[in-house]
Amino acid sequence: MSRSQTTRRRVLGAFGVGVAGLVSGCASAGVLGESEGSAQLGELHLSNSHVDSHSIDLIVRRDGELVHWTSHDLDGVENNVSDGETVDLSWSETPGSYVISARLDDAESWETFALSDLGDAPCYRLLVKVDHEGRLGIWSMSSPDACGDDSATPAE
Repeated sequence: MSRSQTTRRRVLGAFGVGVAGLVSGCASAGVLGESEGSAQLGELHLSNSHVDSHSIDLIVRRDGELVHWTSHDLDGVENNVSDGETVDLSWSETPGSYVISARLDDAESWETFALSDLGDAPCYRLLVKVDHEGRLGIWSMSSPDACGDDSATPAE
């Protein structure tokens, strides 16, 4: 696997992770359940900010049906550069009730995150991240532009 040149600044900027993101209503891992809702997943990025290499297993369900299941090996931080991957979302154009589950290094427990628990935004970006202490978290940001929604652009 070739090393991605994903810097911390790029990851933080792209996904709004940090104080501003938390204040605006972003949530971290551990949101359980699957409630009614219809949203699209516009972007899903994986990042490892820990010094050790890690494996992330990722499962995505839409309306209770499995639509994605992959494993990703991410290198540890080297020269202050985090390894990362953007997940192919060719299956995500259909709005629905998305539930994302991730686990670190084949652990028995999974972190689970339901988009419908976030509110009624039409589109979200997610970051599944191993932090600098080796803990797994899932971060979100509502982002209508990530799904190619041109409805907010005035007609000419």
